[in-house]
Amino acid sequence: MVTKDYQNFKFQQPYQQAMYYYSLILHDQALPWTEQLEVLPHLQVDNLLKFYLQMLSRTFLECYIAGNIEPKEPESIIQHIEDVFYKGLQPLSLALFASQHLSTRVVKLVRGLNYSYNAEGLNPSDENSALLHYIQVHVLKALGNSNEYHNAL
Repeated sequence: MVTKDYQNFKFQQPYQQAMYYYSLILHDQALPWTEQLEVLPHLQVDNLLKFYLQMLSRTFLECYIAGNIEPKEPESIIQHIEDVFYKGLQPLSLALFASQHLSTRVVKLVRGLNYSYNAEGLNPSDENSALLHYIQVHVLKALGNSNEYHNAL
């Protein structure tokens, strides 16, 4: 099922493919779908069963909670998740070392420079095409002294 999803990626609409490529460019340490598809045939359930403890041995949790929720609820939800991972008689995981955190949290496009990534559509029989125009806008937050970057698509 997972393999089929990767194989069907090339049949997505061109705008979806353009958004995928934009996310690859702007996010640190992202693997292209082609590399993920290449690895899949070599993965077996036994491999994952043996590896999951090592995989969870060190984790970094970053959470975003939005919606119809009371202001104190997100803190209690996150606290519960952290307790499950990091506390108790047999914690599932340890927190990452500071050096293991992602180095590039935000990609700043330098003023006056333009970046262009051209890619041919993955489905040659699809006559449609797409252009994704990404603009990074600096907005000084009105309240408080913090700077905030807004990204616009």
